[in-house]
Amino acid sequence: MKIKAIFLLFVVLLLIAAPMNVATAYKAGNDKWFSVHIPVQVSYSSMPSGWHNAITKAMDSWSYAGANFSFENYSGAYLFYVNIKQGQLSDYETLATESGSHGILYSDGKRQKWGSNITVNSQRSFSTYGASNTHDIESVILHELGHSLCLGDINSPTTSVMYRSLSIEQMKRVLTQDDIDGIKAIYG
Repeated sequence: MKIKAIFLLFVVLLLIAAPMNVATAYKAGNDKWFSVHIPVQVSYSSMPSGWHNAITKAMDSWSYAGANFSFENYSGAYLFYVNIKQGQLSDYETLATESGSHGILYSDGKRQKWGSNITVNSQRSFSTYGASNTHDIESVILHELGHSLCLGDINSPTTSVMYRSLSIEQMKRVLTQDDIDGIKAIYG
């Protein structure tokens, strides 16, 4: 009996100490886009001309993360899409916001996402090349596209693209394993 108790204690301790492969960026709720091809419409007229390449790179990072979906540049009218624009936000401290609209709520509690609007704060300074006292626009767009894909802000790890804040001059242009695990948990 004593050996069984020690063995059980050992197994419990092993399970507690074992690293768990849980994506902290995954936001509970089971929301996701109803299509695996997500068109992105960018209002380049409201943005500096150099942002196009940074936005495309951010879209590609998520598209090639190994999950079953892709972002696609699209300039025409579409039933569903991600819209990216620059505009004035009521909170100066906010770098950008993402607001999504959802379609049908199914009996299993899952919702299908039909639209997303990303607004970059025109009151803040951004750069594509790491200029001093600016925020990196590619890092900001990469983070906000994660929200449009139904990932949430996280508190740890701080290296994650989906970490809750981005410091001035900080670049987070590469998805971490946690970001990738989160997107795969939603889209397979």
